[in-house]
Amino acid sequence: MSKKKIIIVAALAVVSFAIAMGASFLLSAGPPKKAPSRQAVAGGPDANEAPPVKLSLQERNLDELVRNLRQRIADCRAQTQQLNEREKQIRIVQDQLARQAQELEDLRIKAATALAALRQEKAAMEAERVKIEVEDRTNLKKTAAIYEKMDPVAGGKILSDMCGQNNEDAVVRIIYYMSERGAAKTIESFEDKKLAARLCDKIKRVREQVQTVQ
Repeated sequence: MSKKKIIIVAALAVVSFAIAMGASFLLSAGPPKKAPSRQAVAGGPDANEAPPVKLSLQERNLDELVRNLRQRIADCRAQTQQLNEREKQIRIVQDQLARQAQELEDLRIKAATALAALRQEKAAMEAERVKIEVEDRTNLKKTAAIYEKMDPVAGGKILSDMCGQNNEDAVVRIIYYMSERGAAKTIESFEDKKLAARLCDKIKRVREQVQTVQ
């Protein structure tokens, strides 16, 4: 049972008790006695003047009890109104919290969806990168095989010209996929010995990196 219902039931019980007590007091006290008027005391009747009413002790107690009960009823009503206001405010806060929780859930779903799409895109890009690397490695191996079959001097001249066109890294990769004997003959045929030394150093670093990854 809620506090509001408890307060209302208690107020009704108190009021019923007060009415019962009042009725009991009135029945036991009997009708109030009329006090004689001043004219009667002095010896002369006065029909127009009403005699003063004196309340007995029980009647005064009953009157005080009724006033106290009325005050309690007013207090109960005020407390009930306050409880209603608090309940209304609590419902408003609950509605706000429910809306915020729903908004957070919507944001979580959107974030999860975006993250899943991003991961899928990343996986597709990684697969594409691996595919390109495999194709590039296959093409480099074929190119290296072609240069290895060529005359070392002629092949070295072509590769040297490529280095002069800022394709030094591509030349390093081609020589890397040649056999050690073919790579040595090709590099030895270079007229620019500094270029040959630089290519040898780069090829060595590439092999070290590959061994580290493996």
